[in-house]
Amino acid sequence: MLANRLKVLLAERQLTNKQVSDDTKISRNTISNIINNPDANIATNTIDRLCNYLEIDPSNFFEYSPYLITFEYKVGIYDEYDSDSEIAPFALLHVVSGDTEDSFRFIYEPDDYLNSNIATRDYDGFDEIYSCLPLSFKSDIMDILVGGAKKFVIDKSIKLDHEYKSGDTLKLLIRDIGKSYHYKYFTI
Repeated sequence: MLANRLKVLLAERQLTNKQVSDDTKISRNTISNIINNPDANIATNTIDRLCNYLEIDPSNFFEYSPYLITFEYKVGIYDEYDSDSEIAPFALLHVVSGDTEDSFRFIYEPDDYLNSNIATRDYDGFDEIYSCLPLSFKSDIMDILVGGAKKFVIDKSIKLDHEYKSGDTLKLLIRDIGKSYHYKYFTI
């Protein structure tokens, strides 16, 4: 995966979108798009102007991970090799690195005993890959898992003990990733 670091670079320098746009003559919409979409396609002349303006080379403008990660949310049998496996909602992360391809499941479940509304657990050993990712990509993975939790809550085919409504803020517990627990709040 390749992502730009413009958001971080501007924060480090305490620069606003408007300042950068005014100084570089790059439109504010373009600057905002680059900041809000780290994997957006960027014209080489725009990269050149931004690198020149920030006094960095392109290797500092981009962050790289040797993994291509895609995501899908599913409701189904999450372990096709276990005859006792139940139907459940899960996030499925597909990871490609070179000629190696693997998938990792994060099963969503209601959670009342660990001080959260919903919990997910990595059942497939994604932790090793996660630990090698740069911070911005780790953040992207957390956002993916929160997105899956939102789908879990609003999926009408899943029976929950508690009925949630639009505007409710919930707490998601992400277990067994990064060798610790992560709590993320989200609003449905």
